[in-house]
Amino acid sequence: QPQTDPAAQLLAQEAQALIAAGEATQLWRWRTPWALQWKRGVRGFEYCTLANMAAAVGELCCRRFGGDIPAGTAALIFDAALRFASFRERAEHLLRQESILMQQGPLAYDKCSDPAVREMRLALFGSAKSYGGEFKSLLDKIDSLLFHLMAPAANTE
Repeated sequence: QPQTDPAAQLLAQEAQALIAAGEATQLWRWRTPWALQWKRGVRGFEYCTLANMAAAVGELCCRRFGGDIPAGTAALIFDAALRFASFRERAEHLLRQESILMQQGPLAYDKCSDPAVREMRLALFGSAKSYGGEFKSLLDKIDSLLFHLMAPAANTE
């Protein structure tokens, strides 16, 4: 289904670029059309969740508005796309580093001998196994956007 809104297209492109980075480093592949199969030691579930949520934004926009998305909604989507781009840039760097480390031996999501990788992981995902750091902030933003898109028509402006 084509996404006619530039903001929704940008969000989808950022999600696709993030997934492509993991594929390029051979850290994951699509197992089904909606689920990644990732190597142990990387956070494939979190990246997959972001990609699926970004795709859902585009689908909801097309279904609900067609090519005529209200300006306020488009601004919310564009803000989410910019945040996603910022997250993606740092996540791509982390994925490249994790790929290199995996060539040296097994990697665990919560343990890493490389201090730079530990620091990147902490910034992106926090100290918990999931739902922390910049990931939490981006996930919350997209979740809020999805809720906005599913709300009654009066709340879309």
